[in-house]
Amino acid sequence: MKVWIKAIFLLASKLGQLAAAIAEEMDTLSTDITPETFGAFDRMLTLEDRKRRVCNFKVFRDLLRAKLTRDEYELIKRHMLKGETFEEIAASGAYSKSALARKFNQAIDTCIELMQSLTYGEARLLKDYKDIPLIYKTVQMLQKARKISNHIAA
Repeated sequence: MKVWIKAIFLLASKLGQLAAAIAEEMDTLSTDITPETFGAFDRMLTLEDRKRRVCNFKVFRDLLRAKLTRDEYELIKRHMLKGETFEEIAASGAYSKSALARKFNQAIDTCIELMQSLTYGEARLLKDYKDIPLIYKTVQMLQKARKISNHIAA
């Protein structure tokens, strides 16, 4: 589930662009109504559903961010998105490396609890977002990186 939490934060800035691209494709289909494109109605419904799910993914980030304290959000941002180690973050602040690791894990647990309270566990996220390449490929990439990291640490 941590991989999905990271994907939610990581993709937040790209989701607006993706939703806009989907909307543009929908506009093209809806303004070019000819006998040949009339069959594109199913495609428009699919695009509308995909756009809604992309927007929901962005809402997840907003909900997670609202649930976290400012310090927790900054810690997630620095560690997950900027790639800073707990040691690097500890050098610039008032917390030890181990205290930061505990705070980080508590923040991630808070995120996971919120997602599960919304009935979005890993299985549902995979089911709902497997057909959106940007999201699915990002999750796959993060899972692969995590496996490599765990293998190196072992």
